[in-house]
Amino acid sequence: MVGGLLWPFAGFAQDPAAGDQGANLAQLAPRPTAPPPRPGGSDRPYKPSYGRWSPGQVLPPSAGAVAIVDYEQFHLRKPPRGYTWMQCDGDFILANAAGLIFEVIPGGGR
Repeated sequence: MVGGLLWPFAGFAQDPAAGDQGANLAQLAPRPTAPPPRPGGSDRPYKPSYGRWSPGQVLPPSAGAVAIVDYEQFHLRKPPRGYTWMQCDGDFILANAAGLIFEVIPGGGR
C-alpha cells in the first residue's frame, strides 16, 4: 500500500534531461577519498618523484629536502650568505630561503 502511494512521486527523482534512460551513472559513482594504493602493496607513505633538479627551479616544501648543517662532511664548500645546502632524492642542492635552486650536484656527489 505504501509503495502505491509513493509511486506517483518516483518520477520527480529522475533528471528531466535524462529522459527515459534513468539516473546519470556519473552522479551515482563514489568519489575517491584517498590516493590509490602503491604498486607492490607497500604500506610506506607515497612520496612523489620529482625527477632531475636544475638551477632556476623552485624546490617545493613537499619534496622532502633535508638541510645539511655539516656541509664539510659531504665535501661541499661553504654556502654563500642566505643559501643552504639541501639533500633531496640523493642530490645535493644549493638553494636560498625561498627555495630557488642555485646549484645541483647530482647523485649526492657519488
